[in-house]
Amino acid sequence: MSAADHASRPASAAHGRVGPGASRRTMLLLSAVAASALAGCSHLSRGRAALGGTELTSDQTRAGLSLSQAPDLKAAVGACDALGAALLSAQLADGAHANALASPASLALNLAAVSLGATDPAAQGLDGLLGAKDEDARSTTWSAIQSALLVHDGDVADFDPADRAPEHPLLHVADQIVIIDRGRPAEIAQEFVDNVRHWFSADLRRVGADEAQDVLDTWVDQNTAGLIKSSALQADQLQVAMQNVVLFAAQWEKLFDEDATAEADFTRADGKVVRVQTMRQTSAMVCTEGSTGAVTWKVLRVPYSEDFALDIVLPQQGTLPEALPADTWAAASALLDEAQDEGIFPEVNLTLPRIDLSTPTGGVDVLPVLGSLGADIRPMGRINPEFETTAYRQQVRLIVREDGTVAAAVSEHGGAAAAPNPGPTTDFHVDHPYVLRLRDLSTGLALFEAVVNDPS
Repeated sequence: MSAADHASRPASAAHGRVGPGASRRTMLLLSAVAASALAGCSHLSRGRAALGGTELTSDQTRAGLSLSQAPDLKAAVGACDALGAALLSAQLADGAHANALASPASLALNLAAVSLGATDPAAQGLDGLLGAKDEDARSTTWSAIQSALLVHDGDVADFDPADRAPEHPLLHVADQIVIIDRGRPAEIAQEFVDNVRHWFSADLRRVGADEAQDVLDTWVDQNTAGLIKSSALQADQLQVAMQNVVLFAAQWEKLFDEDATAEADFTRADGKVVRVQTMRQTSAMVCTEGSTGAVTWKVLRVPYSEDFALDIVLPQQGTLPEALPADTWAAASALLDEAQDEGIFPEVNLTLPRIDLSTPTGGVDVLPVLGSLGADIRPMGRINPEFETTAYRQQVRLIVREDGTVAAAVSEHGGAAAAPNPGPTTDFHVDHPYVLRLRDLSTGLALFEAVVNDPS
């Protein structure tokens, strides 16, 4: 019997509907919001009193799955890496050398839930996109991943991003699906509601058109602890909205000394030298180097207090991150994993810019990114035959400072060679464009990624 069977999948209710029928093609919008500080699904009730609408009910209970029951964990992590690489590449494609931010985990978790409403997930490329062979494997794997992440969940109502980052990491993952009624209630398949309730911790509600925008905005603001103030979706343009939030906050294993932070030169992607606030620390950390063709890069792992780490990839001076293949960053993290296993912990003299970065207003357009990966999220016939995704956005905010990292993201639907040892001591001066990967070491999942061309 498979892990999915053990999870007691909800019985099929393909003909069950919630509400009367829709008469026209309906716009579905999805949103992924990521902030370095994660919002936990077990505390969604925190915001319900302030949100309008009516909760959609189901007799299904959440499948309690462990990572050992995930049939495709390695493939899922690889798929998540590919999503992150594609999100970053899309933002850098115009050659403007702007910063690029992404939350692969937020998008993947949102897609896993959304796929339960897709007309034909296999034909639409969604199973492969998420590293699964079929729907059972996809749902089982990503449900187990969500459960593993929620081990670090906490009440976001008690978290203030301006305070010192928490000693014990906070990772909050939340999902909301909002049905927006215009005139008469929209028809929603009960099987979709049941499946979402069974596999994922999610808040499902029905709201009137007059309160929809406030519900979307308030939910994002509450579940990112104010790091992201409002939804990237426009409620007047949709009938269904699917939102996912990932919020992370944690102290470094060794805090940077604020008194040591000072201005230092940083050479931007356009060659201009700017002065930026730069943190300093000397500590034993996992550090190694690799190469892509003729280009070499150094990679460093800065640990948080527990279970998480920030991997920093620094290409050689004169090479911009976007000039390297998009899979370089995941390969760099894999090399760090190997270096850690081999005990390569040199004394590192680290200088790292202090940053507070966000995606542009309106977030990142996810639909063309999925198209570039051969996936089509538009047909949503298992929610309602008339539903189609017309917008998909991700918003990300990332703060790296002396006490730790605070980040948030919102996704919305509307046998390798040995790692080189750099020696007993090494310098790692981040003074030109670089890449950050904030990873959950228990799953291997990339929670946040950024290409930083200009930390100022």
